[in-house]
Amino acid sequence: MFYMMWCSLAKILRFFMIIGAYACAGMIFTEVFFRYVLNLPIFGINEIVLLVGIWLYFIASVYGAFEKTHIQVSIMHLLFKGRPLALSRTIASAITTFLSFMMVQWSFSYIAWSIKLHGITPALRIPLILYQMSILVGAILMSFYFLTELIDNILTVFNKEAFFANLSIKCGYIDAHSD
Repeated sequence: MFYMMWCSLAKILRFFMIIGAYACAGMIFTEVFFRYVLNLPIFGINEIVLLVGIWLYFIASVYGAFEKTHIQVSIMHLLFKGRPLALSRTIASAITTFLSFMMVQWSFSYIAWSIKLHGITPALRIPLILYQMSILVGAILMSFYFLTELIDNILTVFNKEAFFANLSIKCGYIDAHSD
């Protein structure tokens, strides 16, 4: 059951990334065509592109956390091997997880503040909360994936098999030989 949920969440993220990317590209192409070829600007399309784009950005960030392809700057693999390397990765994962949970807390505060303001976009009057919720949803899901990475790294320190990475390999999303 957990395996199916794990793989399904990754499929959902990929689906929304693909749809979001095509939607953004299609809307931008449409706006450019109408504005510069037909001299007919489309009212408010930039607000919709921004809404889809910001959700795409955070969904892609979550997917990067899932795949463990998020940006990392590490020379530890050059300095350490074996258990010391696993320990340094665990410390880095713990810091990342802590910071991501702080981002979740900040996101909740930001959303609460935003609800009080009742902000809307100027052209289409889209509630700004729809844009800002992407930060909260992204932070929650990234924190979840960073926590799973931390758990896997802790297991590795104790010479146990990485549970979540193996789930991702079984789903076919992560190469069995990737580091």
